This record gives sequence, C-alpha cells and structure tokens, in this order.
Amino acid sequence: MATAPISRLVPETVQQPNPTRSRPTFLNVPREIRDNIYGHLLLVKQDQIPPSDYLKLGTDFPENLHGTQSPASYEFHTAILATSRQIHEEALRVLKANHFILVWSNFPFLARNGFLIEMPFASRDNLLEMDTRFKHHLMSMNIFVTFPGDSNTDYMKRMQVKRADCSFLLIAADLHKFRKIMYDHHLIVPVFLDSMTLTCQIRTGKIIPHLEQALLEPLSHLRGFGKVIIGGNVTPAYARKLEGQMILNEVTFQKIIDVAYEKKEEGNQAAKRGDWEIAGRLWIRALDVVIDGDKYHRDVCAAATLKERQAVDQFYITTILNITLSRLKGKDWQGVIMDVEDLFTIWGEKMDNVTKAKAYYRQGLAFDGRKYEDDAMLCFRTGLELVPGDVDCQRCVDGLEERKRERARKRMEEELKKKAAEEEKAAEEEKAREILERKKREKREKRARMKKLGKKKKAEEAKQGVQETVE
Repeated sequence: MATAPISRLVPETVQQPNPTRSRPTFLNVPREIRDNIYGHLLLVKQDQIPPSDYLKLGTDFPENLHGTQSPASYEFHTAILATSRQIHEEALRVLKANHFILVWSNFPFLARNGFLIEMPFASRDNLLEMDTRFKHHLMSMNIFVTFPGDSNTDYMKRMQVKRADCSFLLIAADLHKFRKIMYDHHLIVPVFLDSMTLTCQIRTGKIIPHLEQALLEPLSHLRGFGKVIIGGNVTPAYARKLEGQMILNEVTFQKIIDVAYEKKEEGNQAAKRGDWEIAGRLWIRALDVVIDGDKYHRDVCAAATLKERQAVDQFYITTILNITLSRLKGKDWQGVIMDVEDLFTIWGEKMDNVTKAKAYYRQGLAFDGRKYEDDAMLCFRTGLELVPGDVDCQRCVDGLEERKRERARKRMEEELKKKAAEEEKAAEEEKAREILERKKREKREKRARMKKLGKKKKAEEAKQGVQETVE
C-alpha cells in the first residue's frame, strides 16, 4: 500500500514554519515594556526596604573579619547588564536613576553602626571593601575625622570595631536617614564631629539646581563640623551658604529632648508592629540621648528651666516603664525587677500613684514569671492600695488566689486519691492475708487428717496381726 506524502496529511489551513523568519527576542519587546522590566530589576522600592541580617543592636552576634556587621541593603538584579551591549546601555540608565551616593569615612561610628535598620545601603557585603572606582554615583561624600591624641584608639575600643575606614553606597532618597543618624550621634559625642572635615562632590554633567538641592538639603541640618567643603557641579553661592550653616554648632536643650522623643516614638511604632525587641532597643537609645546629652552638654542642660527638667523626669519614668514592657515580652524577668527597683530609687518621689501602681503591676508580673508568687502578690496588693480598684492588679490578685485555691483543691484531691489507694491497698493486703491463713489452715487440717488416717491404719494392721498369731 502506497503511503501518502507527509505534506498531503497536513491541512492547508495550517501554515508551515518559516525557517528564515527570526525568532522573537527581548529586544523585539516595545521599549516602554522593557523599561518597566528594568525598573522591577534595578530600581529601589522605598516601601520594600529589606531588614538587616542582625537586628539586635548588642555585641553578641556574628561579625565579619573587620569587626563590623552586615547592614540592611536593597536588592539589585544586575545580571541583566551582562546580556548584551544594547540591553546594558538601556538598563544602566535605569540603574543610575537610583541616584547613588558613594560615602567614604574613617569614622568608627559608621564602620560599626552602619547596619542600623534606619539606613539601608545599596550594597550589603562590601561595607568596608566597596570599589571606589564605581562610576555610577551622582555624588561622592568624604567624612574625615582628625582625632586628637589617642582618642581614636579609645573610641574604636568603645565602638568595638577593629578598623575605622569604610566605604559604602547610599541611595539619595535615604540621605535624610543618614543625616538623622549622624545628628543623633553628634548629640551624644560632639567632640568628634567638631574634628570632622566633610567633603561633598556632586558629579553631574552640569549644574542642576533642583538636583543639587535634593542631594544637599538633607545634610544642611547637620551642625558642628570643624570644616565643610562642597564642590563639583553645584551653584557656588548655595555651596558657600551650606558650608557656613554646617559649621555652626547650635545644640540646645530642646533639640536634645526632641531627638530623645523621636527615638521613643520610633520605639512606640515598633511596639505597635509587635517588634518588641527592637522597641526596647530604641527606648534604651532614647534614654542614652538624654543621659549622654547631659554628660557632654552640661552648660546647655544646666540652663534648662524647672519645667523642662520636670518634663525630662517624666520622660525617664515613662520610657523606663516602656522598657519594662519590652522586657516582659522577652521574658527578661530579672531585668524588669531591677528596672522597677531603680525607678523607685531614683524617681519614686516624682511618680504619682497611678504610675507607681503600673510599676508594681509589671514588677509583680516579673515575680510571677520567676514563680515567686508571694512577692508577686505583695506587688499587686501594693498597687491596689495605691489605686483601689485597679483592674490589672485586681485581676492578677484574683488570678493568684484562684491559682492557690486550685492547687489546694488538687492537693485535697490527691490526698483523697492517696487515702483511697492506701485503703484499697490495705484491703487487698487483708484479703491476701485471709487467703494465706485459709490455705495454711487447710494445709494443717489436711496434715491432721492424714496423720489420723495413718494411725487408724496402723491400729488396724496391728489388730489383724494379732488375730493371725492366735490362729
């Protein structure tokens, strides 16, 4: 049977593949769509900031070889740049739209604390090894510190970092966060900021007023630098104005308090999100701002009015109570107990009854967490004495009493069960003894019967023997 050609088996309506026709490629896609794809791969999304690898702000977590921690960073999918020359050129223009800023510094604070969650970097792994030949940044910023004497070594020990020089990339949109961190640190240790030289160099092809303002305005709020140099493609008058502003040192008591309240509010927001560990760290940092501000700005703080000092006392009290709440969430019972004791020792006379009751309530929860129920009950009852009818303290008192009644009820039930078990055991033992006695009695009776039968049999045999002898 002859086989029909394959071409005849294919319907005429189906087109045959044309080997000469080019296959669809990425470059055949419209440019607008390609730019959207580049944007998804290479543009920063401010609402999707990734977290840091290490959110704990302590000293007991992994470090790299330079004694620093990995910061939070954005994610850029740069592999597409190596696809082809045309795609590289198109995608690079999108990547540059992030407005990178290259920062170099010998400031130990940045080398150690660049990982702070408020300031994500454009690079994660190269915190200290960023290639300074990176050409796609709009502005370079050098922060150089001249440390007097051996203060550099002392400060590096305090910051627990092995070396101070570091370089990293920032996104221009995050400059205000970088400025805020630097300013907050200036309030704590101003002597080093006084010894700093800040150099900013804008690398644009021409002077663009709105761009220079966007890049430099976040830094204009910094004060107290020893020297400021702003150069590059920037309006000279604007540069000189900023240089003069940033050299002025205008630390006031109100500014210190404002920064402390900002830190406290950041902790409040973290607590609302359920990040209690981060909230506790931020509240502790809020206290540090006031403590170190009072230490390094004695003249400024000494000039505070009585009303301002009273407000600071209330700030201490409320912030420490917040810290105890974060410790309770982390089950740091001993930390809560010690914080409340310090609170009453230092600010006890400045606390009203409601605040004291709240402190006793949280200390009672800590004692209860450590299974010290008597101490916990004392704290809750003290809170009730200060604020009769306090709902939290009353609930805990009722809970402890109910717990004691429940334990007493369980002990009684256990004792009844134990007594019943003992009676049952005694009855079983008595029954076993009766059975044993019955068996012994039956055995004795059996032996007695056997003995009696033996004697009777012997008597009969003796009688029979006598009769045989007579015969």
